[in-house]
Amino acid sequence: MRAMIAQVSSIGIGFKPAAAVLTLLFIFFMAALIVVRQQCIRQGYEISSLTVSMDKKNLEYELLSREYSLSLRREALMEKAAGMDFVFPVGGRVFYVQR
Repeated sequence: MRAMIAQVSSIGIGFKPAAAVLTLLFIFFMAALIVVRQQCIRQGYEISSLTVSMDKKNLEYELLSREYSLSLRREALMEKAAGMDFVFPVGGRVFYVQR
């Protein structure tokens, strides 16, 4: 180790272990910061695509809900029944059975 330090010192470059360790730590933390930043961006894109998907599902739900509520209207039910040739009972001919 001393021989290597002596060789580096002989070319005019001083070797300071603390500076080398700090430089390596700086490089490590910058690399970690880049990786974390990349993951944040990737998660952001995923959240965005899920938001778009959720909006589409909400629109589908609203359309189906509206269609369902419109199909329960009395007039729509009467039209469907008439189309299926159902016969509605006359008011006086309906019997209620109790247990």
